[in-house]
Amino acid sequence: MRRTGSGRVGLLVALLVVLVASMSLGSVFAASGDYPTKPIQVVVGWGAGGITDRSARGVAPVAEKFLGQPWVVTNMPGAAGAIGAAHVLRQNPDGYTLLFGSETMSIWQLMGLSEYSYKDFEPIMLCTQGVPAIAVNASRPWRTVQEFVEYAKANPRKIKLGIAGPATTGAVAAAILHKCLGTELSNIAFEGGGPAVTAALGGHVDVVMENLPDVVEHHKAGKLRILAIFDNERMETLPDVPALGEIYAGTRNYLPYGPYFGLFAPKGVPAAVVSTLTDAMKKTVADPRWQQYVRDGYFRSLALSGEEARKYLDEWTAQTAWLIYDLGVAKKSPEELGIPKP
Repeated sequence: MRRTGSGRVGLLVALLVVLVASMSLGSVFAASGDYPTKPIQVVVGWGAGGITDRSARGVAPVAEKFLGQPWVVTNMPGAAGAIGAAHVLRQNPDGYTLLFGSETMSIWQLMGLSEYSYKDFEPIMLCTQGVPAIAVNASRPWRTVQEFVEYAKANPRKIKLGIAGPATTGAVAAAILHKCLGTELSNIAFEGGGPAVTAALGGHVDVVMENLPDVVEHHKAGKLRILAIFDNERMETLPDVPALGEIYAGTRNYLPYGPYFGLFAPKGVPAAVVSTLTDAMKKTVADPRWQQYVRDGYFRSLALSGEEARKYLDEWTAQTAWLIYDLGVAKKSPEELGIPKP
């Protein structure tokens, strides 16, 4: 049979598609055999110096020891971490481009920031959970969390809370207080947790509810006063600061609350690569150097992988998404996204 010109073009296009697909699959399979054979790019969707960036760079030297290859930590900030995540998902899923992600992965869709979510990634290891604290300017009159809560209930919206933006750690922490204890604060948004803490130090706001690493040194210096942490148990490294759950039993179902941090691979990475990464990260989080880093950084250790990590992510997302929805700042309903109500 004689082929027409358009028929030959169609055949060439089809062969090219098959060739490209074969090359792509071939590179993935080749990568999984003796993986890793070259440096691994670990993308952080936040700027340098933030808590996610510090966590990634803290775990890197330990993980490199067990993987035998260096981590190249690359910052790609924007859209609450979604820009860096989208970059990872656009790369060949061969295990050489990974994401060091945080809790905002759970709410990108809810907040209209991205079409992606944590379900587009394989959780290799959830390393830590941050611990937010109620930290007031030291010149304010509240000496205990009980005094703070009673004043907030008696004086709705009189207390100014500095937050890093809608649906961020401080906003969700305040939502827990509102839902469980009936407090009503006046939220003032800043461009990140750092500026919010600076505003509290300067007396421009009364209180912040950021993670301990961001406020604990100011507490020790007498510039901020930490009244409580969002947990059911006190921190071993901060024994004089009460846990919210030990004072208010009604908050215990929402605690411990805090952002999570961990290593993620895009879905589609070969199982052998996931296995190699998971084995290395299990050794990493058990290493004394990493455990000391976690204690010194005032984190809670998670050390969750596989099904345990997926279960944690589903539960964390359900609890937080509905709190944010109740705040009235969500762009979509959790129900619309298939997120069950806890």
